[in-house]
Formats: sequence, C-alpha cells, structure tokens
Amino acid sequence: MSERKPLSPSRRAGLLVTGSVTLAGLPAGLVWLALAPRAKIQIAADGSGYYVDPSPHEYIHADLLYAAICAVVGVLAAVVVRRRARSYPVAAVTGLAVGGMAAALIAWQVGKVFAPLDRAAAQTAKPGTIILDALDLGAKGLLLVLPVVALGTWLAIDMVTIRGQLPPTPDAGDAGGAEPAGPAEPGAADDGSQLSPGAHAWSGPVNAPVSPDAAVSPDDPRPPPPPPSA
Repeated sequence: MSERKPLSPSRRAGLLVTGSVTLAGLPAGLVWLALAPRAKIQIAADGSGYYVDPSPHEYIHADLLYAAICAVVGVLAAVVVRRRARSYPVAAVTGLAVGGMAAALIAWQVGKVFAPLDRAAAQTAKPGTIILDALDLGAKGLLLVLPVVALGTWLAIDMVTIRGQLPPTPDAGDAGGAEPAGPAEPGAADDGSQLSPGAHAWSGPVNAPVSPDAAVSPDDPRPPPPPPSA
C-alpha cells in the first residue's frame, strides 16, 4: 500500500482559509435571524391570513440587512486572512472566494430554517391573531455580496501596500540639476566670445612682417615667414 503524500503548505493554507471563512456564516446567520424584521400576518375569520401592512417593507429590510451583514463579514474575513495567509496569496484568494460563497449560503439557511412560518399554529389560531411570516432571502443575487466584498477588500489592501512600497518619483527640476549644454557652435572661441565667419583669432593685419628671430608656435595658424633675401 503506497504511503499517502502530505499536503503542501499552500494547499493546507487554502483548506484552512476555506473552512474558517465557511464557519463565519453561522454567526452571520444568527445575527440576521435576531435582527431581521418579519412581515406580520393577521388571521381572518375564515382561517385565511392577510398582511397587516398592505405593502410590507419587512422583506426589503431583511434583504438589505443580510447584505450589510455579509459585507461586514467579507471585510473582516479578508483582513484576517491577509494577515495570516499572505504568504500563499493564490490559496488565500481561492479560499476567500469558495469559503465566502459557502458562508453566504449557510447564513441564508440559518435564517430560513430557524424562522419558518408556523402553518399549524396559523390553522388553529383564533381570528384576529397576528403571526410572523417566514424569514427568507428575496433577492438571491445577494448571496454574492460576501465573496465579492472579501475579494475586493483583498485587492484594495494589495493596491495600497504596493503603492506604499514604490519609491518616490523625483520632480523634473531635481532630476539632474541644470540642463546639459549643447555642442559648441562653429566659430565660437574658448573664452565664450562669438566670432564671425572668416574672422581670425588674433588682432592686427594678417600680412604684417614678422621678425626672423620670432618664435613660431606649432599651433599658430599663420603661415611661416619667408626666408630673408641675400
């Protein structure tokens, strides 16, 4: 019989996150059960029932309360999982999605199972007796509130964390100080003075006589003097 391989740390983290978030649906359902309003039904003389309020708003309020509870649970779950299992982001996010959906279903079923309509009591009740209608979720799309809020909170924390780790962007004026100078223009002197085209870098006449004994610099652009005539 082959030995069973142990689970990897990533899979263990994913299962732990999924189970923990799923269990959060039980207290969420109990809170919804305790706080959710329920429509009132009055028993008539013929044994039928009718709403005390012709337009009962309790169903809408119960749905909104369920959504608010699931949103709070989703935010808390994402914050706790982020602190405990951020080393395994893929497993943590998967656990938040799967566990969040399971928790939403559990919270809905807790309210539905423990707050039904007592039909037996309604049939034996005297005329004028007021009973409470069953607690149920009218908008089934609200089951997605918990997992969506949990994933959105995780993403928001990620964005804030990454933005805080980025280095500050330097201003344009502090990037390199003064702008680099461009290439020197033709005819510009070393001392910064501007020369006109064809001008020489010395003063005086070009063909002035030069003494034979004068030393000529190898960098002098003037032609060498002619040899003295005999």
